[in-house]
Amino acid sequence: MRRLWLVPVLILFFEVLAEARTWPQLVLGGGYQAVILISNKKSTEWNGQFFPKQGHEKAWTGTWRVNGNDYTGQDSFNIVVAPYTTTKVVLTGDNTVPVQSGYLFMWGTATSSAYDVSISYFYEYYKDGKLMMSNGSIESAQHTTFYFPLEYSTTASGGVNTGIAWAPEISTTPSQFNMTATLYLTDASGTGRQYASKTFPYSGHAAQFITDMFPELSGAAFKGFLKLQADFNVFLEVLRIDSTDSGFLLTSTPPDFTTP
Repeated sequence: MRRLWLVPVLILFFEVLAEARTWPQLVLGGGYQAVILISNKKSTEWNGQFFPKQGHEKAWTGTWRVNGNDYTGQDSFNIVVAPYTTTKVVLTGDNTVPVQSGYLFMWGTATSSAYDVSISYFYEYYKDGKLMMSNGSIESAQHTTFYFPLEYSTTASGGVNTGIAWAPEISTTPSQFNMTATLYLTDASGTGRQYASKTFPYSGHAAQFITDMFPELSGAAFKGFLKLQADFNVFLEVLRIDSTDSGFLLTSTPPDFTTP
């Protein structure tokens, strides 16, 4: 009898995971906060659960709050949205410590589906109480191969760097494996050439820049694109950091999945 009950439980669990939604880049603290707008498209009440995570399925380790309420040490928060209404959620951290990064994962609970709601997700940067930057980010799609343009330069007045943030697809991504990054640079004549291919470990979540992955390129400006190949499905977001006299701005965008 125990075996007969096990099968439907497993099927239900994987159906829930199939309806989960993930945003690979979440930054809190150090002036950053996240804003989530949730619109219920149904005529019935919507129930959902949101998980801010770090590492591979690891709960957020630092201070975090939901609409001002302290959730430090907890692994998630629950949201109820009335029919055809919109709820705003603001996630904040500790601004006295350096910014912390991770990813945001959610699913519907009870009889609700994760796709019964429309979600707009932003992360914002404040300095001295003033909004300096707001970046919108769509949920990521799981893939094993990603392509994206990259840029790196340093100048007297500032510079730019490109990077990645990744997160696991929790039903299929193991906690450890290797990923291959192949860097293609463009020379002065506009000709693309393969620069290097490296293997590095997947760690569950990281916000990592190209000059971290290829430190030998630091100091020389370049443009090109990167192909990242994984053995298992992951979620990935492309990061861009612009340095200025007054600090830096971090933004992000989804990668490309098309094969050149």
